[in-house]
Amino acid sequence: MYGSANQQSLGMVSLPAGALTVSREIELFPETETRGLLATRSRVLVLGRVWQLYDRSGHRLQHALSGPGAVVFDEAGEAVLAIDATSALRCFSAETGQLNFRVGAGRGGTVAYTFVSAYGSTYLLAGPERALDPHGRTPPRTSYLQMFKAAAPYVLDDDHLLQATQDEQDWDLPGAVLVAAAQPTGCVFARRDHLFFTDLALSATRAFSGAFVPKALSVDSRGTSHLLVETERGPRYWRVEASGALSVNFPLPASIASTPVPPIFTVDGRTVLQLDHRIVILDTQGNPLASVPVGSSSARWVAQPDGTGLLTDGARLLRFGTDLKSELLFSLADGAFAGPALALDDRTVAVATATSLLFLEARK
Repeated sequence: MYGSANQQSLGMVSLPAGALTVSREIELFPETETRGLLATRSRVLVLGRVWQLYDRSGHRLQHALSGPGAVVFDEAGEAVLAIDATSALRCFSAETGQLNFRVGAGRGGTVAYTFVSAYGSTYLLAGPERALDPHGRTPPRTSYLQMFKAAAPYVLDDDHLLQATQDEQDWDLPGAVLVAAAQPTGCVFARRDHLFFTDLALSATRAFSGAFVPKALSVDSRGTSHLLVETERGPRYWRVEASGALSVNFPLPASIASTPVPPIFTVDGRTVLQLDHRIVILDTQGNPLASVPVGSSSARWVAQPDGTGLLTDGARLLRFGTDLKSELLFSLADGAFAGPALALDDRTVAVATATSLLFLEARK
């Protein structure tokens, strides 16, 4: 939902200023219930009740019913990883859409695998226990982490079930609150009152403790963690350095959104916080720099590599320059955008609505 495993909502390429027009419109399945979008330069993944993988021409390569967990590209953009309706992890080729393998997730359908990622042959899954008791008498009490390795050529049975994994590690954690992020050098996990760091093999390296409930987490290339948390004094943005020191403790001027967007950081060191009906931008020291009101609960900001930003808000697609001045790039005649707008190159943007996948291009 937030780009790569570091959860930072950073796009691949920067779209310059200038009006856009629809170059291609693809009708989605009526039962899609669109909730987001992911992309590589050559593939677009529509997230929803039914996820769908498309190439740049709009040809659908694969689709499936989403299960209790994430659907993502692996970190190389070469595979689609999807928790299916049986709570198995399925790995598809992003190039062809064909199934590479499937493997049972460690705790089956008892866990919502909200974090899924792969670095090469290393696969990571994490998430809280699901609320499965319809009467609420047995609330979720635990969370789960899993790592395993699986390298091609895979040993499969006739149903593409992976017959063996290597170096598997897993943890059961107390508490049904868990958010996660990762980068090639290691992982960061946050649960109630604890933030802890591991390598990709899930061996703990250091930790940070406090009194907080984590809502969202991202990690930057320096290993700094960026969190939205609830505390006794209200919601906060925290910046925790790789050393474990709390360097920024910013009281949020608005409530955290019901579907929290992890803090977004720009190439020039600013931080973008997407809150309930408001986006707050902080400078490099964590001081408020600007505030942008948003009207839609499904609004999404994406940082671009040149320091600019794209914002979908209702029917509008806006581009914010490094000076934070906005320009309207495109507006829907009816309906609203569902999820972010993602630049595929410096002329083309992919964006979704409840019913369609749109490719927008710069006007000639």
